[in-house]
Amino acid sequence: MNELLRLPSLTALRAFYATARLGSMKEAASYLFVTPSSVSHQIRNLEEELRTELFERGFRSLKLTDKGRVLFDALHQAFRQISTGIERISQQATPAVLNVYTSPLFAAKWLLPRLSDFEVAHPQIPIRVETTQTVDLTHGNPDVILRYSNSVPDETSNAIHPLIDVTLIPVCSPDFFERNPIKSLYQLSQAVLLHDEGANKDNWLMGWQEFFSRVGLQQVGGGLQGKYFSNTYIAMESALASQGWVLAIEGLVRQDILSGRLVNPLDIKVETEAKYWLHVHNRLACRPEVDLFCTWIHQYCIAEAHTGFVPT
Repeated sequence: MNELLRLPSLTALRAFYATARLGSMKEAASYLFVTPSSVSHQIRNLEEELRTELFERGFRSLKLTDKGRVLFDALHQAFRQISTGIERISQQATPAVLNVYTSPLFAAKWLLPRLSDFEVAHPQIPIRVETTQTVDLTHGNPDVILRYSNSVPDETSNAIHPLIDVTLIPVCSPDFFERNPIKSLYQLSQAVLLHDEGANKDNWLMGWQEFFSRVGLQQVGGGLQGKYFSNTYIAMESALASQGWVLAIEGLVRQDILSGRLVNPLDIKVETEAKYWLHVHNRLACRPEVDLFCTWIHQYCIAEAHTGFVPT
């Protein structure tokens, strides 16, 4: 406590610091919402208390003396430490909103059904989920990005972790299968297929033609019939509405299969090199809420891959 008793008035120190930074008592007074004479009075009192001049006063100019520079540097460092401490306290008291960016498909089929587990474990962290077809760190203000890639993303400024392997399976609703039963790959090629034009156009997910080639059905007579959609999420919803067969990512429809909303009666799957990846900019990795979310989703994916558990 003796150190506090020896300190000059905080009001005088602020008046001196503002004047030194702004180079003018008038500007300092405006910044501090006081009169210029008040600032001048505080600085004079401070100089008397310290028994030294802090400014060289010229005609309409102020220049720090050597001792004034020492005091200014000390105050600059001290005020920055105080500001940092207050900011940390504020962040602990009211955590910043965690912005998670991902595609509509991943949000609806994987993230949202599981997000309540994170919210129960960390109720103090507010979360905002932004869905967009263009998922990268250059759009918007994401803290965390969850996205698909055919290869390991080459982004040195980000922390990147694999989440889900992309394995493709043909699925449809039980009602559609009951009305249109099939028993072979060839019969599947002649069925009503739901095509994702967006995935084929962007080359991010194989289409039906490549799928049939991968499973050994090279010639598909008469071409492939069906319906065409602009993105994967709409195609998936169409399958749930008993409109036909869709190529689905197994890890995203596991819950639909376990609940009986979708079926894979042919028990066929094609493994790919693609994965869903977790991206975090390195400058954000130290934020507690970002670290907690990344740890949670990474551990969740590992547990689900080993046990097959899916929340209901």
